[in-house]
Amino acid sequence: MKLFNLLVLVLAVVAMFMGGASANPKGKGSALRKGAKAIRAGIGAIGAIGTGHEIYQHVKNRG
Repeated sequence: MKLFNLLVLVLAVVAMFMGGASANPKGKGSALRKGAKAIRAGIGAIGAIGTGHEIYQHVKNRG
């Protein structure tokens, strides 16, 4: 279980960096947009992690 939690944490960090790297760097507000995209990607990753955890718990408790 600890290995699974570590893997989920690493994937969330990678997803946050990938979401921030795709921002358009032109214009004065580019840093703000880049930060917003990174935060949005992080929130999306957290949502996906929560869903994955719920599915895992459902399958684990089914038996």
